[in-house]
Amino acid sequence: MTSDIPTIQRATLDDYESVARLHFLSHTVSFAPFVSERWLNSRRLDDYLSGWQETLGSAADGESTLIARNGDEAVGIVRVARSEVPEFELE
Repeated sequence: MTSDIPTIQRATLDDYESVARLHFLSHTVSFAPFVSERWLNSRRLDDYLSGWQETLGSAADGESTLIARNGDEAVGIVRVARSEVPEFELE
């Protein structure tokens, strides 16, 4: 039996498939009511797999990907990275 509370840890390169599948599902299932069918159909799991393999294999300082697991099942991901957006002032 698995716990109702997932464990959270830093994702490693070994986690790239689980992370990619969750990210792919978030775009193809969760976004479906809000995006065009053309955009939705343009999503390819292979693109997510290669992207996450690269991301997790070359993490820089200040970047981190966390993965939540319920038992052996990956149930969530969070990516934290520095923004490339220029700073701005709020009025």
